[in-house]
Amino acid sequence: MVLCCGAIALACLRVPGSPHPWSRVDPFSAGYLVLSATLIAEQSLFAARFRPAPEIRRLFYALDIDAGFDRWTMGLGVAELAAFLDYAHWHLVPALDNTAIKTCGLVLYLLTMAWLLVVDRFLYRNFAPAQQGNRPMTGGPYRLVRHPRYTGLILTRICFALLLASPIAWCLCAVWIALIERRIHREERYLRARFGSVYESYAARTPQVIPLIRLRWAMPAER
Repeated sequence: MVLCCGAIALACLRVPGSPHPWSRVDPFSAGYLVLSATLIAEQSLFAARFRPAPEIRRLFYALDIDAGFDRWTMGLGVAELAAFLDYAHWHLVPALDNTAIKTCGLVLYLLTMAWLLVVDRFLYRNFAPAQQGNRPMTGGPYRLVRHPRYTGLILTRICFALLLASPIAWCLCAVWIALIERRIHREERYLRARFGSVYESYAARTPQVIPLIRLRWAMPAER
């Protein structure tokens, strides 16, 4: 599925009849595709580490908390192909196609990948022991935010919008953020029920997804 979407995205960037049909496969669109493929490969290897422990895997991916999340993400992944068509053919908002903005997007994507690698390494070492010890994750990147992987996921979608210079990508980014916020809401309800005052204390001192900013209005405590 992922390889198929990548091939279709590349085909969407081709401009038939142009003297340079692959001109929109530039450092930004190609950079996004290469970095995304690298990130997907890393995430796949990371997911494989949980296969011997299906119960831990279900907890890690919150399969019992938000079962519909994966279906939504697949649908959004397909919808994002429209942003590649906009980048190569439609140019709905030409002002967004700015080299400086796209460069910022590429640099931010590289930093986001580094962040996700740090988070995943920490999780690989600590997630199962934390669950077996019946305590929430509070160390490493979890000192900065309560949901560091979702921080990274949101940033990847912002980078996508910056690199593809498309209002379609920005609209889909807003949908992603709403979807992630819903998932966070469900996970937080579960975590508060499971860990009680320990998690309440951690949540009171640690931002949700943006370091140094506590979005109390976005995630009311549920009791």
